[in-house]
Amino acid sequence: MKLKNAMALGLASVLAVGLTACGSSADTSAAPAADSTAAESTVAAADAAGAPDGDGDPTTLTVAMECAYAPYNWTQSDDSNGAVEIRGSSDYAYGYDVMMAKKIGEALGQKVQIVKLDWDSLIPAVMSGDVDCVIAGQSITAERAAQVDFSAPYYYASIITLTKKDSAYANAASVADLAG
Repeated sequence: MKLKNAMALGLASVLAVGLTACGSSADTSAAPAADSTAAESTVAAADAAGAPDGDGDPTTLTVAMECAYAPYNWTQSDDSNGAVEIRGSSDYAYGYDVMMAKKIGEALGQKVQIVKLDWDSLIPAVMSGDVDCVIAGQSITAERAAQVDFSAPYYYASIITLTKKDSAYANAASVADLAG
């Protein structure tokens, strides 16, 4: 039950990205809601405030992603493994981000619609109200946080560099050491 509640909380916070996309707060330290009822309250508050809905249907969670970044999201020709149809396409999207979208939709009692967009179009789509939220491997930066609100990350990635042990870069300790 704890895992289910924690998942619902995280999912609700991701939804808040789309529902409050025009917010300008750069504070990303806000704690997620206390339970899945808070997710429903977030949706109700957004509806009451006249927030844009990605497809005009409050029963659908409209989620943007590139659909080209396996294993997080990709495009495939069928609905195998629970893939979700891509809006305006005969193709389907699947991957970890799609699974996360489905969990959010389930927690909110909404069906999921995937919208395939180029990387540079993801944040503008949230800001314009064309989509409810974005689920993608976007790092939280000050510039992005000035445009949209972020949830707590559901995945942390570390960037590493591998070299041959006899390489000129074998003892690199920072990115600056990799110059050239």
